[in-house]
Amino acid sequence: MSFTLQIRAGERAYLTALPCPVASGLAGLERTGHSRDVYQIFGDSRTRPGEERMLSRKAILDALERLLPPAKLMGNGFRVRARLSFGDHREIVGPGRAGILIDGIYFGIECSDNHWEMSPSQPTPGKSFPPEMRGVHRYEPAEIQSENMGIVKIERKRGKRKELLNLLNEIKEFLQGVSDEFVAVTVG
Repeated sequence: MSFTLQIRAGERAYLTALPCPVASGLAGLERTGHSRDVYQIFGDSRTRPGEERMLSRKAILDALERLLPPAKLMGNGFRVRARLSFGDHREIVGPGRAGILIDGIYFGIECSDNHWEMSPSQPTPGKSFPPEMRGVHRYEPAEIQSENMGIVKIERKRGKRKELLNLLNEIKEFLQGVSDEFVAVTVG
């Protein structure tokens, strides 16, 4: 599923599809504290699909200047690399893994677009865990020693979020090439 973005300035128009990886990247930018800038360009929950909004070209360019640096830093998220079992050299790579045994307790790891988290798989009354083992969002790769799978690696997926970065740069280039004070923006 994808959406479209159209920006019109006089007789000129920029039209593109917003595939799922771009939408996911925009959501990631929202979570990093740039929601106002994302909403400035792409609208928010009150913006109806297909609704044309008249926006200041300068305000959009300013928002793009704030969005481009964090967009350059965003990766494609994280993945877990773990052996099937201790001593087995075959590995499974995926968006998460359950059944990781640490200090006699089973944990699960779940990866997202811009973070990963680790939580106990079962309730453990009276047991206290450090924050990194209780569902706290983590933003860096890690290696965790387990009792049943050896070293479990949480690594960044390969590549950068190029589609999002390309989109933001294309919008910037289009807006710099027009002189209209206001442009019509439609997301549908």
